[in-house]
Amino acid sequence: MLVFCLFLLRGVVLGQPISIAQPYDIIISEFMADPTPSRGLPEAEYIELYNRTMDKYFNLKDYRIMNGKDTTLLNSDTLKPNQYRIIYKKASGISFRKFGDTLQVLKMGSLTNSKDSFYLITNTNQKDVVIDAATYDLNLYQDAKKAVGGYSFERINVNTPCNPLGWMASNNPNGGTPGKINSDSSKITDTSPLEIDRFFFTNSDKALVIVFNKSLNRNGFSDKAHYQLLSTNYKIDSIAIDNSILYNSIQLNFSSPLKDSFRLIVKSTLKDCLNFTSLKKPDTLLIKKTEALVYKDLIVNEILTNPETGGSRFIEIYNRSNKVFNIFDLGVGDNIIASNKINITTKMLLFPNEYIVFTPNPYDIQKRYNATTYRTIILKQKLPA
Repeated sequence: MLVFCLFLLRGVVLGQPISIAQPYDIIISEFMADPTPSRGLPEAEYIELYNRTMDKYFNLKDYRIMNGKDTTLLNSDTLKPNQYRIIYKKASGISFRKFGDTLQVLKMGSLTNSKDSFYLITNTNQKDVVIDAATYDLNLYQDAKKAVGGYSFERINVNTPCNPLGWMASNNPNGGTPGKINSDSSKITDTSPLEIDRFFFTNSDKALVIVFNKSLNRNGFSDKAHYQLLSTNYKIDSIAIDNSILYNSIQLNFSSPLKDSFRLIVKSTLKDCLNFTSLKKPDTLLIKKTEALVYKDLIVNEILTNPETGGSRFIEIYNRSNKVFNIFDLGVGDNIIASNKINITTKMLLFPNEYIVFTPNPYDIQKRYNATTYRTIILKQKLPA
């Protein structure tokens, strides 16, 4: 009789209809990229998935994890509402079962220790759909001591999947919290506004790329009603995601190449990935053709070569001209020998009277100097010794 009752209870769970996840129904809630040295967990990489929904059941065999050219195929396993699942590669002597619900896989794409990106994907109506993604580097730990290894990246808030920077190193003494709520977790609803971080022209000056601080609503970003051109010389032909698995940058394709300046209004009707927050107010962008740089158009305005212990170096640049430049055309060097130059890796327009800070660790600069005001331009950039 006892066995019969257990069978019925199990049947209730298995009898739930299986849903196809919408973006951010399932999120990447934690991952271990550098498990060495172990702080108490098995010395192996893992990725933790979490079902954010209250009433949906998912069969993980319908999903896969992509990491560059590597594909991790998930096995048949039901992920219930508010449930975690630890994904790791089957190996002798490695088991996460005592930490929570697990799913072993025969092959798993390896995460590089210092910098990488990966995403959870499914196929709906013969079309691949990214459900969630994570991109990281060592600065995302927000703790230099933990960046040496043995600590996982934890999502700070499971209700803020739109924020690509919403991660930190685990505060658990074991180095991670696989299979359970994260060590410094919050479930406060995300009320931070959508903001434009930067923008630049590409594709022979026919396409404008706009990068936001958050992922965008995928069903609404391409509506032309969100964008108003204050010019009769151009029109928007199409709008697409700019090859970003984070869905935080878009490309506006114009009818003709940029020849003169105009203004573009991005309206506050544009929403974030959960369709919850938007721009505080319409944002007017001055779209202007870049010009040739001459001596002293840009100056080094401030430089920190010897930071406090644990701090980061930085170089601050000021545009003292009346021109617009794409910083991607620049480089930073410790002398005039070309081989010592480090190219700027970010595309962005720098306007007259604007400052920009280059630093290996933007998180440190923002916190240490309270540089968090709207559109403070602090960019991650390797600097010369």
